[in-house]
Amino acid sequence: MTLSLPAAFGQQEGIMLTISPIKSELSAKKGETVIKHVLLRNGSASGVTIRASAQDFVADGATGRPLFVEPEESAWSMSTWITAKPAQFTLEPGQKKKIKISIKVPKNAEPGGHYAAALFQSIPTSAGQTGVAAKLGSLFLLNVTGNIVEKGKVSYLTAPRITEPKPTDFKMGFKNVGNVHLKPKGSLRIRQFGGSTVAKLALGDENVLPRSTRAFTARWKKLPTFGLFFAQADLKYGNKAKKASSPRMIILVMPWKQVLAALGIFAVGLMFGVLPRRKRSGEPKKKS
Repeated sequence: MTLSLPAAFGQQEGIMLTISPIKSELSAKKGETVIKHVLLRNGSASGVTIRASAQDFVADGATGRPLFVEPEESAWSMSTWITAKPAQFTLEPGQKKKIKISIKVPKNAEPGGHYAAALFQSIPTSAGQTGVAAKLGSLFLLNVTGNIVEKGKVSYLTAPRITEPKPTDFKMGFKNVGNVHLKPKGSLRIRQFGGSTVAKLALGDENVLPRSTRAFTARWKKLPTFGLFFAQADLKYGNKAKKASSPRMIILVMPWKQVLAALGIFAVGLMFGVLPRRKRSGEPKKKS
């Protein structure tokens, strides 16, 4: 079973809950217990009874958003390491409550990244109460120290090879082939053929989970009317600021619609200008 939901805000049928922080990045040794706290607030007009639980998550495809799964569906499960105290409680309207989250790392835990969320779900307060529950959570990204492998690469860089002089999107994929989450950060540099850099666009700065590829987008907003350009993504990631770069790609900027229209007009004009002359040249000459 999989589940995708917002992490910071839960609202359903008059129930409005908020939580902070929405994400915590932690590090721990084998056998260590990490303590964190999350703060829940009830913005509803009535009291809400809430039950805490934990669930693993993985990356939801190229979006990188958390997709909640069962332990057997994740290679980096840690939901069974998490306990929340209190595990069930009631929040009155406007009330805030700090919840203690304990993450007990087993002594035989695999080094690298482990990913789970503390989830909080509203439950009926009486036997006859019905309705869809509000559910929200706080994400935990935990590195277990040991043999950490930080390894990633730019898997693709795409954009229209020929584009008009209008805002153009470049899409880049960063693939994490290590055993811990990475946060690549860098830029897309666009350089004119035989000239200098004309644009430098920010890229990355979001977590990429192990064995996943996350897509990033950079928009080139101000393009010249015409020109040939090179584009290349350059990133750094990990504690040692390792480098990852894409191959250079060539982009031709030209107002091709206007060019085609002009060529069409020229062709029509040429056709109607030449054919009459050809016709006259084929007419027999008059005898004098």
